[in-house]
Amino acid sequence: MALDTVFGDGSGLLDQLMGVIRTNGLMDLLGGLNEAGAADQTTSWMGSGPNEPIGADQVKDALGRTRSEQIATALDVTSDQVAAGVARILPVVVDRLTPDGNYPDHAALSSADLSDLDLVELLR
Repeated sequence: MALDTVFGDGSGLLDQLMGVIRTNGLMDLLGGLNEAGAADQTTSWMGSGPNEPIGADQVKDALGRTRSEQIATALDVTSDQVAAGVARILPVVVDRLTPDGNYPDHAALSSADLSDLDLVELLR
């Protein structure tokens, strides 16, 4: 099943992802991804070049079972679908949150407006 079918317009998935980022911090999430072997990818997202893709398994490792299941429950999907969906949108989200290559502070995260992202296209 296509992820855009699973997540509709993607806004629920983005809201859940931003909730994780705002609660636990972007640095925490990226640190988990780096530990999962995705350091090259996370570096590309914060840099000025193209965003390298990430695998759903790496996302699942970084989010952890509890967070994955919480998001899955909130969206009425499986944790595997959450990992696959986050893997598709996370590179663009991090790229947008770190335009100058630095971690945003709490105020910047709280006021981040990502409503113009074409989530349906990212989830295809």
